[in-house]
Amino acid sequence: MSQAPEKTLATPLVVDAPALETWKLRVITATLSGSDGVIRSEGVQSARGVLTRPSRSLFLVEPTVSS
Repeated sequence: MSQAPEKTLATPLVVDAPALETWKLRVITATLSGSDGVIRSEGVQSARGVLTRPSRSLFLVEPTVSS
């Protein structure tokens, strides 16, 4: 019943961030739901493997276009 997430580019949210061009982009590879069914965190691919990050700490840079 659950769908595989679409891969989306994202970067960690930093309050006093440098210019957007210097941010390291990562790919969201999985979404993780809480017990209430709401997506709370994502699996983010990095050079060292997949990291789990809370949704609120990610900043969507390039949204996926759905047809």
